[in-house]
Amino acid sequence: MVVDDGAGGRIEVRPPVGGDYLFDWTVAPGAPTGPAHRHPAHEERFEMLEGRLAIRAGRRWRELAAGESMAVPPGTAHALANRSGRPARVRVTVSPGAGAAEFFPRMLELYRTRHGIGRLVALAGHFHDRRDFVRFGFPYAAGVAVLRRLRRR
Repeated sequence: MVVDDGAGGRIEVRPPVGGDYLFDWTVAPGAPTGPAHRHPAHEERFEMLEGRLAIRAGRRWRELAAGESMAVPPGTAHALANRSGRPARVRVTVSPGAGAAEFFPRMLELYRTRHGIGRLVALAGHFHDRRDFVRFGFPYAAGVAVLRRLRRR
């Protein structure tokens, strides 16, 4: 499955390998990639296929080039950014894959089918429902809580 990421890039979901969930993400230059977040029970591994990405794990940013990789342990806040002027392609492996296989397709579906405040409300509900898989820090977590309440109305 290949889908638009909603920010000028694309995500290609790969077949699972040994119970892990994999996708290749082409990240457009300067595109928003989401706020820092953590996965309570999942490791996320980033393997650069083309270009360069800056990846933050904890408080430390690291620049990765094609052929380089890094793993983010469970519970570690992380984020990524394409600060270059060219697209970057990264293979993301989530281990174990259970949880990710349900989380990412639903999130991408909401990006494709919802717009404006309706998208934000739907995503906030999804993030809240999947706290077992992903958690956000302040101030984003507070925004998710407020928007989630709108979903109930």
